[in-house]
Amino acid sequence: MGVNAVPGSANISVQSPMPGARGARVLDLPLQYVGAAVFPVSISGSIHLKLDAAPSEMTAKVAVDRIVDMLDLAGAAGVRTEGNRVLFWVGWFRPVWNWNILVPFNSGHIEVWSRGKALSVSYTLSVLRMFLVVTLLLAALMTFVVLGKADPMAQVQATLPWVGVAWLWLFGLNYLIATIRFPLWLRRGMRKSPQLERRQSA
Repeated sequence: MGVNAVPGSANISVQSPMPGARGARVLDLPLQYVGAAVFPVSISGSIHLKLDAAPSEMTAKVAVDRIVDMLDLAGAAGVRTEGNRVLFWVGWFRPVWNWNILVPFNSGHIEVWSRGKALSVSYTLSVLRMFLVVTLLLAALMTFVVLGKADPMAQVQATLPWVGVAWLWLFGLNYLIATIRFPLWLRRGMRKSPQLERRQSA
């Protein structure tokens, strides 16, 4: 896979060298992976896999390859690696069910590193797109309700609590579910790797 950066550009072009191969595609990946995890625009965390010995560079590479495969199977629009870091981007429109693990996210990065006799995997996931879509949709709905009313301010005060409840339901609940589901999905998927499974301790 080749990576081409355009000077002064915010995008990176990624191209697979073998057209027709699995995952072969040309993409523009927005550089919005790295950053502090701040509610409500991102989620961060980590998981730890205990091994029977200190992990080697080969173990970390196996883990990175497994994460790439998991993201590819989940339908990520673009995936690339930088050493022990995996960066991914999720497209707007994808033929997947609502419970697909990547639905809440627009991008993210996952990093593998050694910690004693454990393999640690940390992640930062952007939910900025979901936040903007829900917030702007509810703002537009509120504007539609208020327009044309004799006392707009009174209507705003009456409508705002319901908008807040709707925001917590549509965004807050999905944020919470994503916070719980992603590390479970990541741990379960990595444990299914035969190479890692052999090295995991009880």
